Amino acid sequence: MKLLYTMLTVLMVVVFNSSIVLAETVETTVVTPHEEFRVKCEDKKDMDACVELGVIYISIDQDYSNALKYLEKACDGKNMLGCGILGHLYQEGMGVKQDYKKAVKLFKRSCDGGELAGCGALGDMHAEGNGTKQNSNKALELYKKACDGNIERGCSSFKTLYEKECSTDPKKFCSKYKK
Repeated sequence: MKLLYTMLTVLMVVVFNSSIVLAETVETTVVTPHEEFRVKCEDKKDMDACVELGVIYISIDQDYSNALKYLEKACDGKNMLGCGILGHLYQEGMGVKQDYKKAVKLFKRSCDGGELAGCGALGDMHAEGNGTKQNSNKALELYKKACDGNIERGCSSFKTLYEKECSTDPKKFCSKYKK
């Protein structure tokens, strides 16, 4: 029994000392979110990572030049969320010259690709006549599509425009869109 106890003690000392040596020789690499998403985006062609990186550059760094680079890459890679966010940069003139027509194209691409928030944003452009001819009917259709996809902003925008247009021209709008 004493021999077993001695062997266990020696084994524990060896393991303990080995872990100290290992702990001293292991290098710690801290990977920033920028680097993690950059590797996924550029090396692994993960378009969701390109969008994440673009969002980080917008919201944390306010580096619109890099945001634009990664969102364009995502949109070109058929990531419709990337197209929609890129559309907002052009709509608001964030890091680029404000260009409503380009925003409309990007929102349309996003919406047509199934990103329903893009439909709501495109509805805004039609409702306001920015980058396209003002068209309340088209705006309502796009808001309804977004709302049907559980995009709350699409529902609230639909309700606001519907009520406005219905009070202005009841025959034209009230009968076409039932609440």
